[in-house]
Amino acid sequence: MSSSVEVRFQVQCRGVALLRFDYAIGPVVEELFPQGFMPKELTWNLALDMWMAMGSKGMERGYNTVVFLKDVEMFACLVSGGSGEAPYAMAAFFDPGSISGFWNIKDDVVGVLLRRIERVQRGERAEQAVREAYDDVVNVAVNLRKTGGSEAFLEETVDFVSRLVDAVQGLGKEADELTVLVGGYVERIADEARRVGADGALKKIFKLMPLLKALGGKASQ
Repeated sequence: MSSSVEVRFQVQCRGVALLRFDYAIGPVVEELFPQGFMPKELTWNLALDMWMAMGSKGMERGYNTVVFLKDVEMFACLVSGGSGEAPYAMAAFFDPGSISGFWNIKDDVVGVLLRRIERVQRGERAEQAVREAYDDVVNVAVNLRKTGGSEAFLEETVDFVSRLVDAVQGLGKEADELTVLVGGYVERIADEARRVGADGALKKIFKLMPLLKALGGKASQ
């Protein structure tokens, strides 16, 4: 199976950044980790884009949102630490292909970021807080794969394909090419299900395969 297929079922965190709202110059990226995961020359523009994405609620403690940043082709989960002498927000950045799996861990990621902001507000060094936030988010993503987050996604995907096959049945010869594409996609899902041990998804695939074979036989007639 190609790596591009595997990535769909995994959550890839690219980095974490701490943002601070400076009342003199506006939002700035105060610290990020790993160093270099985003171009340095873009940090000011990205800080502005992210703070604007939070809007008027950007000063409310715990407010969070998800925004796609086209300049770096990543999406970010943003969390506000609330208003104060130095308002902070923290962002975790992910590959676009991670978006499906991300929703399974969003609440955990928000919790991680908010706790680290609070530690910075209590005086912890920003560099240490951001580094540890990154480690924690990566661990959350790893635990998702271990505890079946990808299994749930696989089962949902098979259910969608089943509904698609039902629709294809009524299309006659117009469904020939679509049947071949769906069959190939199901095989790739089966490979991934075997790799992660998603037994529930595999059972649904086994029930689906005879119907796909029957459709393929009609297509060849």
